Amino acid sequence: MSEPRLATHMLIKALLRQMDAAGQSMMILKKGDQEAGGLILMVVEKGIPLFLLERILLENGQYGWGRVGPKEGTEPEAFRQYLEKRQRFDPDIWLVELEGRQSEALAVTLFS
Repeated sequence: MSEPRLATHMLIKALLRQMDAAGQSMMILKKGDQEAGGLILMVVEKGIPLFLLERILLENGQYGWGRVGPKEGTEPEAFRQYLEKRQRFDPDIWLVELEGRQSEALAVTLFS
């Protein structure tokens, strides 16, 4: 059985505070459902997408992160196409951009 899920907008607020405190850049690219929207983090470096992380329910009933979409090193257009497809499939999803690889560790630690 899974544990209760914290509302997505609360997760986003916590992430914003964490990134701000660490001096890292974060931008909400698309707002989703306030309560139950999915969450994809796009980690970029100098505006170029590196990879995508999605908050997923793990087999043990806990939430964690999984890499989704195009592999690292793929052309930016592939990321755009993947995200457009995901938004058509799930219009409630949130998309958040984080600058720099170090931001992945901050986000994963906060939501683990």
